[in-house]
Amino acid sequence: MLRLLRSNQPIAFATIPVTALILMVVAVLLDTSSTGLHPSPSWLFASLPKVDSVWISGLFIAFNGVLFNRLFVRHEIILHRNSLAGWWYVLIASSQFLVASFSPILLAHTFTILGLNEALKVYRENDGANRYFNAGFLLGCATICSGPFAILGLSLIGSVLYTRAANWRELSLPVIGFLLPFVQFLGILWLLDLPFDTLQFGSSDSTLFSWGMEEIVYLAVLFLAVALGFFFMLGTFGSSSNKSKNSKAVLIIFSVAMVIVAGLLSSYSIRLSLQVLPLVMAWFIPWPFIDAGKRWKNILFPLLVLVTLAPFAMRLFA
Repeated sequence: MLRLLRSNQPIAFATIPVTALILMVVAVLLDTSSTGLHPSPSWLFASLPKVDSVWISGLFIAFNGVLFNRLFVRHEIILHRNSLAGWWYVLIASSQFLVASFSPILLAHTFTILGLNEALKVYRENDGANRYFNAGFLLGCATICSGPFAILGLSLIGSVLYTRAANWRELSLPVIGFLLPFVQFLGILWLLDLPFDTLQFGSSDSTLFSWGMEEIVYLAVLFLAVALGFFFMLGTFGSSSNKSKNSKAVLIIFSVAMVIVAGLLSSYSIRLSLQVLPLVMAWFIPWPFIDAGKRWKNILFPLLVLVTLAPFAMRLFA
């Protein structure tokens, strides 16, 4: 499996949506009962009818996995095309989202990936204001899906300042783009005469996320895998092109911002906090496995897969 995911063959890329769809079908056939969702700051979903479907979650996971891998293999982040990042995203996201009610954070993932892709397109463009405006707009859409994602607006400005000698247009247009979804959303509510007196989505009586030894081991192993991948990525900086270094620096800036988002969401629910982390984990975990060679990689890979899917399996067969 690892050899297939390392390759650039179309069948390797197809493993991303296929894996997501298989896990979705398994969740549906075993009729997983919803754990419910704690109140979360979601302006958009607080104003919409409740959505609760494993099918919708699974389709979004498949779509995000494809987008995520496309982001990872372009912008010279890696030298060889592969399907590792998108596949890891599908595994981690499935363990978080397929065993609970549909979460607005999953849609926020979509807009975050699209916004980051726009930000990374700017390299060596004489005027990146339009790209940064698009990125700001998409991150603003992520924020109306889940309020703490507003931190990503600051990370966008940070990436502009770090990677470019930015002019006033490249600093002001992303701010305008970021605020535009809020203005449009408020305008729609006003036109439809809908109230804006609640900003939370979810039910306060949903099942609490309990911390046990299994959860602690699960997170500890994945965070160690992220740390290992992070150091592997740092080791590639010396041989990277300027564009590759630029892209990796932006990814690190956004990763730090998403860890802060997870921290903010932890005040609502640990479960919500964990739902942010697939975007960080799936960027770094693939790095040790990109190149073939040492035998320990072939041993570590299936072990990490089993650990990643453990919450999904325990929830299904509980």
